[in-house]
Amino acid sequence: MKNLYNYFLKQKKIFFLFLVVVFLFLTNIYPQKKNKSNWSDYRGQLTWEQAKSNCNKIGMRLPYIKELKNAFYSKLIFEWENDKFFYWTNDVKDEKHSFVFSTVEGNVSDEIIEFWAAVRCIKK
Repeated sequence: MKNLYNYFLKQKKIFFLFLVVVFLFLTNIYPQKKNKSNWSDYRGQLTWEQAKSNCNKIGMRLPYIKELKNAFYSKLIFEWENDKFFYWTNDVKDEKHSFVFSTVEGNVSDEIIEFWAAVRCIKK
């Protein structure tokens, strides 16, 4: 009886692992829905202060890193191919640095706020 119990316990663990693999596979195939209506058109290359001001003027804001990552993983960013490679984010490192998001690799780095980066705004 004990061997039978261990057999079913082992099968349950394998089945759970299978479900996790299927879940990860499906979330990769069917990423988050693209929501183009939340995003502005390309606003040009601006400094961080100019970018914040530009977004505020149209009733929007700079996107947070997680929002740009969602756009990257949903492949929305690939439709912006005529834009530049680095986008300003709303995430701030310190008084003189903010973060930019790379559309090539999907990673983040900090940059001095006088740097010129691409701008797209998102609804508040």
